[in-house]
Amino acid sequence: MTKLIDGYLKQPEKILTDVYIAIHTCTDDTAKKFLEIRTNTMIPYVSIGTLKWSDWDMKAKTIKFTSVQNEAEKQSIVHLSNYTNKLLSELMPIARNSRYIFSDQLLPDKPIDLNELFQKRIGAKEIEVWAGLLHIQDFAKKLLTKNGFNTPDIDDYINHNHELISDSKRRELIARWGEFIEAANELAIIEIANSRVAI
Repeated sequence: MTKLIDGYLKQPEKILTDVYIAIHTCTDDTAKKFLEIRTNTMIPYVSIGTLKWSDWDMKAKTIKFTSVQNEAEKQSIVHLSNYTNKLLSELMPIARNSRYIFSDQLLPDKPIDLNELFQKRIGAKEIEVWAGLLHIQDFAKKLLTKNGFNTPDIDDYINHNHELISDSKRRELIARWGEFIEAANELAIIEIANSRVAI
């Protein structure tokens, strides 16, 4: 795994493409949105699993989440891109009036079972996709550093300390990360199309 991560850190764009290939080849709409929100926001996947609709402010384009750091809970507010805000709005009819954005298939009042999500619904057991989901902050830092952003701003952005960044710099970071996501999405579509032609 360490060798794989090191390889991806040399070509961080590659992991984003691999993740988007997994997204496009997944047949479960909810699972697709889970992967996209993880990739777009870098919110820990465990925290995404417990997000509630009441945490999301569609008008302000923000979402609150809780994570655990050094055995202590941390509350964070993430500023969302227009694309991610739209993804959440598309999830509302799928959520079946559950209080959770991602709810259990059989028990809508409970948060989603992450083991069931990854093993059955996403079907993305490839080590590359796991690496992408677990280490997305590392890849984001590498890409944003290569594109001229300074380290303190990047660290605050990827660690969800958005209140420590100026509004203009935060918008710039969100926009630049969105461009990476968009490019990876387009490349994934091309790679899938080419593999189908080859078959």
